[in-house]
Amino acid sequence: MNTMARRDRLRRGVSGAHDGDASHEEHGSVVMQPSEGAVWLDLTLLNRTGLNQVLEQYEVPPEVATYFLLHYQSPKVIHAGPALFVVLWLAAPSLRHMFTLRELKICVTPTLVATVCEPSVRAKPQLERLLSLPPPMSAGGVGRLFGDLLGGVLTSYEAVIKTITEQSSSRMGKEERRLWSQRVEKFMEVLRGARIVMSQVERPEQKLVLAGDLKPFDALTMRLERLMCTVDDIVRTPHRGAGQL
Repeated sequence: MNTMARRDRLRRGVSGAHDGDASHEEHGSVVMQPSEGAVWLDLTLLNRTGLNQVLEQYEVPPEVATYFLLHYQSPKVIHAGPALFVVLWLAAPSLRHMFTLRELKICVTPTLVATVCEPSVRAKPQLERLLSLPPPMSAGGVGRLFGDLLGGVLTSYEAVIKTITEQSSSRMGKEERRLWSQRVEKFMEVLRGARIVMSQVERPEQKLVLAGDLKPFDALTMRLERLMCTVDDIVRTPHRGAGQL
């Protein structure tokens, strides 16, 4: 079944669920955005039944539904037949804790990019702005969609780094400086985890999934490396204040 047929079938299924076959509360809802030769689906609001039904429409391996429902302690890149399953974290600045994290799961196939983002993200307007829906495109396919999502993740990291940069540990007391250093190091671990994901995505065996769309990932990797250098510089020169980087 081609992408257009799957898309139409999914629309009928979602419409049927809202017309009485199953309530919205039972199955949740899908946010869909098409691209050339591919489709992006936000599956965050689906329960297990709805998730299974949607993924079956797109012939995604059944174990992926289970992956979407699990909670993870570290970044992951999992192979499931023709699908690539990725777990990493979005970040948002926090006045009290420097930053907060939200789990983001992404499934990539040759015709589909599907995401599940920790629901509490919906309650954070600043994070909603940082990770907006990929814009409609006349060309690009799954590689472009996937790259846009990863770019949104890096944008969320940049917002946290701006918060870190605006602080100055030289004006902190000993205990406050200790907590600041711990939080910066924890954020550095988040960046290292994202780098692991990026390196695994760029491996040669991923070309089947991304269909030659790997070039934009080089730019994303360089962008991430620059972020890590910025944080490392902040840690090495804690006397700097805002605007001095």
